[in-house]
Amino acid sequence: MSKSVRIVSLLCTCLLLSSGIAMSSDFSDELLPFFERHCYECHDANLKKGGLDLDALGTDLNDEALLAKWVRLYDRVATGEMPPPDQPRPGEGEKQHFRDKLAPALSAAHESRKGTVLRRLNRREYQNTLNDLLGIRLEGASLLP
Repeated sequence: MSKSVRIVSLLCTCLLLSSGIAMSSDFSDELLPFFERHCYECHDANLKKGGLDLDALGTDLNDEALLAKWVRLYDRVATGEMPPPDQPRPGEGEKQHFRDKLAPALSAAHESRKGTVLRRLNRREYQNTLNDLLGIRLEGASLLP
């Protein structure tokens, strides 16, 4: 295996590991004060309005159904649909804090599910890649099969 292929493999491995670490962190602990002030009155184990029990809602965003629930929860708070108008409303600072804590975990989970399409490079793309990686200007496309 050539040195450049090993470097690219190492970089890809590091990226995959770092995205896994970001998703495994428990973001719900930082959202707990927001839930206590604005959500648990209607969405606890007793009431479960709308079928949502925040106490039982897991944080494993690798589960597609669970990720969809968290995205829906994020969207409802971000658009102001929740909490409902007849309940105490969070201030803009609280909503921003909520979004700032939840958005990175949701984005990382989405990116990990999206995947990457692998394909072969044509001669020109391969030449440009080698030139960029090695910092040279070599017209080698004609030398490639």
